[in-house]
Amino acid sequence: MWHPVVGTFKPNNKQTQIVIHFSNFNHRRFVLKDLYIGSEKAIMEHKNRRMQLDLILSGSIFILALYHFMVYNLRKKDHSSFFFSLMCTVFALRIHHCWRSVYL
Repeated sequence: MWHPVVGTFKPNNKQTQIVIHFSNFNHRRFVLKDLYIGSEKAIMEHKNRRMQLDLILSGSIFILALYHFMVYNLRKKDHSSFFFSLMCTVFALRIHHCWRSVYL
C-alpha cells in the first residue's frame, strides 16, 4: 500500500547527495508525484496546509449533503435530492478516509 513518508535529516557538509531507490512490480506506470526538499518547518507547514484544505473540502461537501437531505425530507416525491445527498456523503467520506491515513 502507498504511504507517504516525511523524513528529515541534517547534512554534515555543504553538498549532499540524495539517492532514491524504488522498485515497481505492481503497476505498469510509476510516477514520483510529490518530492519536496526544504527546511523541516516549511515541509510541515505545507503538509498542514494540505490537511486543512482537504478537511475544509470534505466538510463542505458533507454540509452540502446534509442540505440536500433536508430538501429531500421536505419534498419526498423528488428523489434526485436524496441521490445527490447520498453521492455527496460518499465523496466526503472518501476524501476523509483516503487522506486520514496519509496525515496520521
